[in-house]
Amino acid sequence: LHELYFENLVKGGKEIKQALSTGNIDIGLGGAANFFTPIEKDAPIIIVAPLSLSPTYLFVDKNSPIKTFEDLEGKNVAASPGGSSYTHLLYVLKKEEINYKNIKFIDLDKAPKFLALIEKKAIDAALVSEQEEGKYREAGAVLHEEWEKKRYSQSKFPRTIIAMNKDFLSKIEEANKFIEAIIE
Repeated sequence: LHELYFENLVKGGKEIKQALSTGNIDIGLGGAANFFTPIEKDAPIIIVAPLSLSPTYLFVDKNSPIKTFEDLEGKNVAASPGGSSYTHLLYVLKKEEINYKNIKFIDLDKAPKFLALIEKKAIDAALVSEQEEGKYREAGAVLHEEWEKKRYSQSKFPRTIIAMNKDFLSKIEEANKFIEAIIE
């Protein structure tokens, strides 16, 4: 069993959504954003529960003139396309009626994103997870004014979720045992 487990181990959310869609696995854990598009396109996947919820922060330089969502148009924003923070920002922009296509998204890892905003001023804003928030505040970055005013930094967004193949869910007894084990 141990060899079988490691032989069939999938690496990340992208592989998990594919394996769930094809019925190669019954249950998967992964980044929430990986599952939204396949579900929207009627893939046989259902989100069972979030495993983690956390806010997204939109930081700007303390001297930045970027105060409103409209001010983001034409600017460089560090965000990982397809990730939970990026998906959260797209949701907010749609709600605020801002066309995301007018913003240049730059995919940077954590350390380069921090340096690009704080030291190099190479980007205008950065999407930041809860784990990184303190570092940005300590360095003098501030929350985007409208993001904070409208309390988007207070709203929790799903990060990691449990998803199931719908066919497995139809085997209700097995699915219920799994869900009960998670609850315990």
